[in-house]
Amino acid sequence: MEINTRPAIAEDLEAIEVLLPRLASFDPLPPGRKRDDLWRPDLAGLRSWAAGEEADTSVRVATNYVEVVGAGIVTYGPDPFNGQLNAHLLAIVIAPSVDGHGVGQRLMAELDAEARRRGAAMMSLNVFSANEQARALYARLGFHEELIRAVRPLGSTTE
Repeated sequence: MEINTRPAIAEDLEAIEVLLPRLASFDPLPPGRKRDDLWRPDLAGLRSWAAGEEADTSVRVATNYVEVVGAGIVTYGPDPFNGQLNAHLLAIVIAPSVDGHGVGQRLMAELDAEARRRGAAMMSLNVFSANEQARALYARLGFHEELIRAVRPLGSTTE
């Protein structure tokens, strides 16, 4: 399977949007969460990028020369702990047709290289604990889990 990668352009927006629901294609969902809620914030950021409103965002796509089959979205900003430039992976998403063909690893390698060129000291990401496939990929790519975010649904209260 021949795959090409390149910087994304605004015209890729619709094709990337189609892929984003895959970010929530794991089970079980976290308590109190809806599947769409897990990827819609990335969609909002992607749309802002396509509109030219996010200068500190980089998007790369993988294509099979016909259609977009993968995308990676990275934002840049200060690390919350040391203030150094941090590349934060918002999303990496691959079409089912190319699962297991190394497309995600290739996109990550290119995103890493770009982050180094921009002077980022590290790359971070967020991943749901139940998303074992993504966590395994990130571990293979050298990411280590640093923080645990704990949440508790509060439900509604009546007075």
